[in-house]
Amino acid sequence: MVFPQRGDGKQNTDRNAEIGTEIFPFFDANFGAYFGRSFSSMFDAMDGNFTTQPVAATWGADAEFVDLTQLKQRFGIGRSLAYVLIDNGDIQSKVLRRKGNIKGKRLIYVPSVREFIAGQSDEIDPRLAAKCREANAVMREKKKAAAEAEAEAR
Repeated sequence: MVFPQRGDGKQNTDRNAEIGTEIFPFFDANFGAYFGRSFSSMFDAMDGNFTTQPVAATWGADAEFVDLTQLKQRFGIGRSLAYVLIDNGDIQSKVLRRKGNIKGKRLIYVPSVREFIAGQSDEIDPRLAAKCREANAVMREKKKAAAEAEAEAR
């Protein structure tokens, strides 16, 4: 089989070019010539270690540090709460900045966040629960009164 001319002007009669276009139909016969290689040299360079599994850089490996955006995505801890926790010493962070600069990039130490979350109690103080119930009752009464006043105004 004869293929169109390669980039160097010669006819491309390479069988691997034919195989390559069968395997990679979206490449044309001149693909290798575009990059200065024929399909045969491209296939010879491959060592046969292929996988059909998706490849991801972070599978099985967790980041040691995250920025504030990733902290929000991973743990639901927003910027304001993060700074409060850092000030209280509940989580650890470091700031990367050039010497003499005020501004930098704040990174949060993930194991300290996990430790903080694991140390949180599930119990609620009964006094706090009672105050919340009272506040909710007052809020419901105010909403009901506002709705009644609006209905009378119509």
